[in-house]
Amino acid sequence: DLLTDSPWPLVILAIAAIAWFASRSTKITIGVIVTLLLIGYFDMWEDTMKTIAMTVVATLLAIIVGIPIGILMARSIWVSDWSTRMFLKLPMPLARQAGSD
Repeated sequence: DLLTDSPWPLVILAIAAIAWFASRSTKITIGVIVTLLLIGYFDMWEDTMKTIAMTVVATLLAIIVGIPIGILMARSIWVSDWSTRMFLKLPMPLARQAGSD
């Protein structure tokens, strides 16, 4: 609700600032601003802000879960071997099941 309830000029300014700090490019920043203004003009603002919010949450969750698992796998040969075997064996029954249809 933060992105949908905030005033649109503030959201555009915040996203433009993120684009500027990430790219240090005036062209990209202007492109982001123009794109967001067009999204508002075509009345797709609310759907776009919901999509951005879901993407940010999914990315943060993937980072929060993935970094500790990666550290654990790097430090433990047992965990690394176990997870590799599990992820290599997991698709086999699924492939057999799909082939029997």
